[in-house]
Amino acid sequence: MAVTEFVEQTETSAPVQPLAVRPATRRPISPPRHLSQQHLRQQRRLRQQRRLRQQRQTTNWTRVGALMAAGAPPVAAIPLYILGALPMSWAALLVIPLMAAKTVMIKRGSTEGRWAGRGMLAGLVAVTAYDGLRIPMACLTHA
Repeated sequence: MAVTEFVEQTETSAPVQPLAVRPATRRPISPPRHLSQQHLRQQRRLRQQRRLRQQRQTTNWTRVGALMAAGAPPVAAIPLYILGALPMSWAALLVIPLMAAKTVMIKRGSTEGRWAGRGMLAGLVAVTAYDGLRIPMACLTHA
């Protein structure tokens, strides 16, 4: 039995003509085997890339909190020392292990670690630029 598609007949059209006739089969026409294997590999690769992208987009807020907690004490140590609330030797005992933990978290290569690494690099550039201007100004005013 054949499956036939027809053009819809209107008042002004000519008699209906079949557009295409193809035999009705139960099995779809499959592409050559090498093309289908290539297609499957491509689909598998696309699924893996999508899964990796989704994993990268999820933020681990525990890591973010740990990185923030490790970054706050070095900044807070100076004002606490100036106010006399914390001796610098005690601050060093707290800051050094936190910096080691932070370095390990950055080196692991997580998304949050990359954020922290970029932030640390930007902070070092900013401090270097600030000191590059501050030191000559201080020398000029005290000379």
